[in-house]
Amino acid sequence: MTGDPPILGEVVYNFVIGMLTIQRYIWLLPMAAVSQINSETASSNIPALLEIGQEELARQVCVWVHGPESILPEKLHEELQRAKLFATAWLNVDTLHVWQQSQNMVNLQHSSQIAKGEWEQLNTDLSISLPSLRQISLDDLSSHDAYGHLWLNQLINEHMAGPYRLTSLRVFSDTPPRLQHPIQITRLHIDGVTFSRPLAPTWLRIQAECLRELTLGSVSPQSLWDLFTSTREQLVFEQLRSLRLVFFWTSRFVPRARNAIVFDSDSSDSSSDDYELPAACGFMASRYGQPKFPQLQSLELRRFAGDLPQFLTLFASSPPYRSQLQSLVLAGLKTELPAHLDLALFPHLQSLDVRIVDYIREDDQLYLTDLLTQAFGSAPSHLSRLSLSINFDQIPEFQFPSLMPFDQSLRSLKLVMEIEVGDLLQLLQRLPAIDFLIVEDIEMSPVTSLALLVQRLRDMESLSPVSLSLTQLHTLLANSRNPHAYYALLLFVVCRLPQLYLLRVPEDAVVLLNKAVKTLVSAGIAANRAPHLQHLRVLPWAL
Repeated sequence: MTGDPPILGEVVYNFVIGMLTIQRYIWLLPMAAVSQINSETASSNIPALLEIGQEELARQVCVWVHGPESILPEKLHEELQRAKLFATAWLNVDTLHVWQQSQNMVNLQHSSQIAKGEWEQLNTDLSISLPSLRQISLDDLSSHDAYGHLWLNQLINEHMAGPYRLTSLRVFSDTPPRLQHPIQITRLHIDGVTFSRPLAPTWLRIQAECLRELTLGSVSPQSLWDLFTSTREQLVFEQLRSLRLVFFWTSRFVPRARNAIVFDSDSSDSSSDDYELPAACGFMASRYGQPKFPQLQSLELRRFAGDLPQFLTLFASSPPYRSQLQSLVLAGLKTELPAHLDLALFPHLQSLDVRIVDYIREDDQLYLTDLLTQAFGSAPSHLSRLSLSINFDQIPEFQFPSLMPFDQSLRSLKLVMEIEVGDLLQLLQRLPAIDFLIVEDIEMSPVTSLALLVQRLRDMESLSPVSLSLTQLHTLLANSRNPHAYYALLLFVVCRLPQLYLLRVPEDAVVLLNKAVKTLVSAGIAANRAPHLQHLRVLPWAL
């Protein structure tokens, strides 16, 4: 689908503007088609909905813009008009999704191409056409650099109050929204920006009592709680169920200040002075004292550079509140994940995810052993889901700690790492309830042909099962470029899992494995050695 050739020097954008209806996916354009769309042939199903008089079916608006640079407001307004978005008031549309992707950042803040009031007019028309918005989601990582502000600010603020107050706001941008009303919202996700500097006086605080789900990216432990206010004397997040804090983008090391972190200036603050904190900083309590989280069920902390064990105590039981935490994700460098983590703070924990983001080298083996021994040894015995991500510099002789109180209860295991097949089989033998396994890569001796696989299985007197409970296995064999590694997977792992009915592998290995399984079945080997292969489903890896 193509239009007239663009004029030389003209900036051409790709647009997709459309509605998801009550049937949800009546309109969905494949990405292959999106790449063929230019500004003269923007795709939209909105005119069709208007033509058949079915506006009441519309529930969500999706706007996708891709171009060589950030779009001018006049151009975006023109495309939305052409797509008929402003032709009526969409009373049943409660969700707006906007994605803008720019290949190059061009500073348009003082551009003569942007007339005064263009952003205001665009926001006004969006507000009139979408009066019932309850959820707004914006992805635009060049908003501050290109325009100097978040260009949906006006729309967001208008829907922060009134009968159809926003319940969910998600912003993935290089600048935070400037919110002019008290922020009483249920779901708030702000990522990509930095909250590292002390907040400007113009910032209004987030009402802690209203939140049920919160994600903040690039926060500083020193100013984190300054983002919130409370109607009580104490900062109590009464309804908060899910909290995700990412500290990674706030810091960069500089040579002039030894053992110090210099925080990038807040994009909403015009001051450019450096703001320094000691590298071993902890966290500051709020002006209300230490915050409380009586209903918190899911907690994710990434790249916290301070005293992590101390920080975790905020989310533990403290009178009159008891910790309800069921899911915990901890991610960071070796220097950010200390070896003395005590998970006994969370007696109701069911899911644990530990991610070490830098390389584990040979001289880190003692640290890794201590970390896993302490964390796993202090986890509750009813833990049912475990995920472990480790980047090994080279494949080690890795073994799980001998003490894991949750051996008997663990049902789901995810290993984002490379592990020797013998270590993996030994681990599975320790987990009698394991049902679901994801493992990124398994180190095995290759089986170089299908004929050799058949021969080796025929020569075996018996195949001792390593798990009588595992039913699903997902593996990428990520570091294996030889497709014959999947023959080894069948021989060493799959044939020893008698309850396995689903195997997910990379798409290019599905045909090879299905052929191998059919060969084993037709040769009668499956019936004698591994009867479950007759019913095994091999499908492409799916996230």
